[in-house]
Amino acid sequence: MTRNGSSVPVRLEPYQTGYGENTLVWVPDNADTNSFLPPQPPAADTPVTVTVTNVRINGVARNFTYTVTIFDPSVTPNVTFTLSPTSTTVPYSGGSGSATLQSSSQTAIWGALSTVPWLHITSSVSGRGNAPPAWNADANTSSQQRVGKITVGSAQLTITESGAPCTYTFDQPNGSLPYNGGSNIFVVTVSPASCGLQYTYSGGLTVNTIRNGAAVTVAYSAGPNMTGAARQFSITVAGQNFPISQPGTAPAPQTRVSAVGVFRSGFLWILDKNGNHQVDSPADAIFPFGGVPGDIPVTGDWNGSGTTKAGVYRQATGQWLLDYNGDGVFDSGDRIYNFGGVPGDIPVTGDWTGTGRTKIGVFRNGFFWLLDTNGDGVFDAGDSAFAYGGVAGDRPVVGDWTGDGRSKVGLFRQGFLWILDANNSHSVDAGDTVFPYGGLAGDVPVVGDWTGSGISRSGIFRSGFFWILDTTGNHGIGAAFAFGGAPGDVPVVGHW
Repeated sequence: MTRNGSSVPVRLEPYQTGYGENTLVWVPDNADTNSFLPPQPPAADTPVTVTVTNVRINGVARNFTYTVTIFDPSVTPNVTFTLSPTSTTVPYSGGSGSATLQSSSQTAIWGALSTVPWLHITSSVSGRGNAPPAWNADANTSSQQRVGKITVGSAQLTITESGAPCTYTFDQPNGSLPYNGGSNIFVVTVSPASCGLQYTYSGGLTVNTIRNGAAVTVAYSAGPNMTGAARQFSITVAGQNFPISQPGTAPAPQTRVSAVGVFRSGFLWILDKNGNHQVDSPADAIFPFGGVPGDIPVTGDWNGSGTTKAGVYRQATGQWLLDYNGDGVFDSGDRIYNFGGVPGDIPVTGDWTGTGRTKIGVFRNGFFWLLDTNGDGVFDAGDSAFAYGGVAGDRPVVGDWTGDGRSKVGLFRQGFLWILDANNSHSVDAGDTVFPYGGLAGDVPVVGDWTGSGISRSGIFRSGFFWILDTTGNHGIGAAFAFGGAPGDVPVVGHW
């Protein structure tokens, strides 16, 4: 026996006599998934052809074919139904309507069915005689058109619902590239997620995209601007223009002094925004961000706006939650990345390429650095991985040790020794800077541009409240003050 061209395993029922003609009966054995056919009520009277092959009678193989009609239990034979109209359309937002049902018999019972889950019959689903079946269509959250039907016997009403229009939202109004060449990204949120994305871009740019559901990361890069004058590029996405500027010369240095802050009780940020080393409101910023046990604070200028924003790294999952728009609230304007996640990974952040935008990374096993150089939030071929460190207890530090606009790595070793990769060679060599600073048990290293020189310098957060900063760059005590003091306070630094 076969069904739809596939063999159906059968079993032979015991031979019975005494009931008229002797009959052999085969039934699907239901021991094989191909033989099990759950009964379904037909939408109309349906003829089915059954073929039984290789039936041996007196040693001769015979084939038998016969036709069985499966009757629609909701339809009385010899009764016809018509629906008017036979087709209609609704917008993507959904809608409702009704039809006129005409029956050739005012006593025959009819049943109405919807063929799709988004199309609902809102009137009676059964009755006698003529009737006005009513229906309602859900909103279409896809960009694809879809079709559903309402059937009464062999009569059909076809309802076509249009797809939702595609919208494209940029996470920032424009972009920039450094004068000496580099890369940057912006994110396009596509709605609905089923929409495609087409783009064009200016000559001189290299553009790639990475899609994760509705979020499309657009990475762009260009070489150095040798013209001496600022130049403009653009990327056009679905008819929307994203302008990109690149200066012709090195930008004038900005005087931005790093300020301190603390991350308290695993969720509360207290940032000394006015730099007076006191907690005062409303001058300072105080807000919750985080709150899951084990959250590690991270900071950076995630969108290149010139101010440092908050973030947390969840060590158990390797998940980063970044306050991308800087409003102190985790919302749709922020970013979630998965980068790291190996037990013991320590989060690090820095402007690895000098674009003015902070990227993420991890310090693994006390010596191995994995940096998201291209800033797309995933570890891939465009990123950096290297060894630097390796002595038990080494702690990572990051800063712009030379003032060239690019963050470099470093180590805080044995609670007092700083080893900074000043030449960015990723090896400890004669071009690095090595000096002692700190030395008391429990000292926590901090890094910041304490004077606005463009060069990062060292500091110590001691005893959970006392800050000692090398403001002069000679590895001495240039500034010392108290800020914090609650048990478990974690130091954070930035241009708030």
